[in-house]
Amino acid sequence: MEPLLAARGPDASYRGPWRTRVEGSGLFGRFGQVEERQVQRLSPAEVVELQRSTSGVARLPPAEQERVLDALRELLARHPETRGRDLLELPYRTLGYWARGR
Repeated sequence: MEPLLAARGPDASYRGPWRTRVEGSGLFGRFGQVEERQVQRLSPAEVVELQRSTSGVARLPPAEQERVLDALRELLARHPETRGRDLLELPYRTLGYWARGR
């Protein structure tokens, strides 16, 4: 799992103080929010290819990419929730925010 986490890098999350900073700027009114959820069903091989396409992996040298993807293959093959499954469900949660300028 460590190679997978390391490949994501320090900027892998969009969480952080952005909302506090924007709300505190006085430039915008109250925030609105919408949430959308969906599930993508992929084979283990498709999950690996999806991970290959992410910037955290794509920016790595080819040998390092394969090391990360091999770690993912091993994780999928051994983890009790994914081992032996033909299809895996990847849940997605998307949050959208809006605010009007003052």
